[in-house]
Amino acid sequence: MRKFLVCLAVVLASAITPINVQAANVSGTDSGTSTSTSTSSSYDDCAKNFLGFRPWYKGLTDTINGKCEVRTPSDESEITTFVVAVILNVLADLLVAVGYLTLGFIIYGGYLYITASGDPGKVAKGKKTITSAIIGAAIAILGNVIINLIVSVLTTSA
Repeated sequence: MRKFLVCLAVVLASAITPINVQAANVSGTDSGTSTSTSTSSSYDDCAKNFLGFRPWYKGLTDTINGKCEVRTPSDESEITTFVVAVILNVLADLLVAVGYLTLGFIIYGGYLYITASGDPGKVAKGKKTITSAIIGAAIAILGNVIINLIVSVLTTSA
């Protein structure tokens, strides 16, 4: 049990380390000194992630005088786009949580497999847990890709 907790702590510590790949600012202007409304760079600048979880307003902000502000939808089509983007952002967060649970189940399945001591029932249970967790990870990754695509299409057309 102690080895399992140490492995879990190492995995969680590595998940806390931020790994962000963002596009460089190619416009040559400093976003802090700009007084105009910027929507192209606000998609990445205003929506900071924490452990892979995005804020509900990702893709729905404008940078005005260096401050990020959530856009207010003005007509019915913008309201629909706004609500759909919020729902998709929340769904993406749920899929990230599923990814973390998947990692936990892979570790748990590995623990069951290692501690089986040759018992065929425990070995099979460990293998089944790992296989199910990998299938769950594939579904979560595919779902997250689809949601990111939909959110980027909806927010860039608005």
